[in-house]
Amino acid sequence: MTRQVVKANLFRSSWIIVSGLWGMFAICFPTVIENIFGLFQKEVGHNRLRWWSRNVVRSFNMDLKVYGEEHVNFENGQRYVIMSNHTSLMDIPVVLHALGSTIRFMSKDSILKIPIIGSAMRASGFVSIDRKSGFQAKKDLAYAKKKLEEGIQLWVSPEGTRSADGELLPFKRGVFKMAMEVDALIIPVGLIGCNKVVLPDTMEPYLNERVEVHIGDPIDTSLYSKDTIVDLMQVTREKIMALKAS
Repeated sequence: MTRQVVKANLFRSSWIIVSGLWGMFAICFPTVIENIFGLFQKEVGHNRLRWWSRNVVRSFNMDLKVYGEEHVNFENGQRYVIMSNHTSLMDIPVVLHALGSTIRFMSKDSILKIPIIGSAMRASGFVSIDRKSGFQAKKDLAYAKKKLEEGIQLWVSPEGTRSADGELLPFKRGVFKMAMEVDALIIPVGLIGCNKVVLPDTMEPYLNERVEVHIGDPIDTSLYSKDTIVDLMQVTREKIMALKAS
């Protein structure tokens, strides 16, 4: 039975915003406190993100479907970088909910500097890479590699920003260079419908939207070099385009 998509009324919209803010506080504040006193546990952080992503999906009553799960088998010691199209604020909680709470996303350094939120993100294993400083970039890459070796999977947007019309923007070379530098497998993912849950450039929420996550075969970055990075980018682009058109 097809569920009817409806625009959330004022009461429901307000509830979504309030519950979203409360959810952020509920996972960030205890994480910061535990980290200060050396009590933070990695599995607890995973559980909190699992709870947060599940609540976001439920608050919008999304009809979430995941396809291609057989392509994902996160093995210990192997590094994984998940790349998908990026059209909405909903992409991150949807990817977390669909692929697992051990996923972290590459954040802007400015976000990691936000009090409480940034501190909690750092404690939970979120990373950023400052390409403006060669010295800092090496430190950031070493940290990212360490986290990936510890069982964290990294989600990045190869477009670098959200697409307003749903079409894939040009890919940024930096995220592919990073994936190669940490010897990662790239997991291509196509997201469908996230941009209909919250319309681009608005805060208008819609309920009961069907959202699909299509997971593709991993791409081995060790088969490419700095001379063939453009080929890697093209292969990844073609796979994501095919997946989001499924």
